[in-house]
Amino acid sequence: MRKDYIPPKGLLSDSEPKSRFKRPFIKWDYLLEEIKWTAIDMMEQRKSKIAINAFISKKVKKGIRQKQTHEQEIQIYHRLVSSELASMVTDAFELIKQRQHLEQNSGIKEEEQTEEVIKVEENYGGKIWIQIFI
Repeated sequence: MRKDYIPPKGLLSDSEPKSRFKRPFIKWDYLLEEIKWTAIDMMEQRKSKIAINAFISKKVKKGIRQKQTHEQEIQIYHRLVSSELASMVTDAFELIKQRQHLEQNSGIKEEEQTEEVIKVEENYGGKIWIQIFI
């Protein structure tokens, strides 16, 4: 069992009133108060800087995520447009080959064949159309 601490005679214990040893404030007491205030100010500044940095880092992280999402959306759109354009070009060349094959089988001479013109247009909806004129 632990013994309770008994202060030596003449020292102030917790149960005794502190008013018995009152003394006037001296310059060191004012200095100690100023140091306590400064310490509290420094701790509060540290807390506020941590809070501000956390806020800024969250905003930056959110902005980076939005930018990445936007870039991914643009890449997906470009992939869709390029695949659509590739399929249209492939279809156009297949149509040209079919017409050439039909013309060769029908017996038309080369001088009588008409030239084919491929025209690429973009309408207001953003779709790309390839038209073949004969």
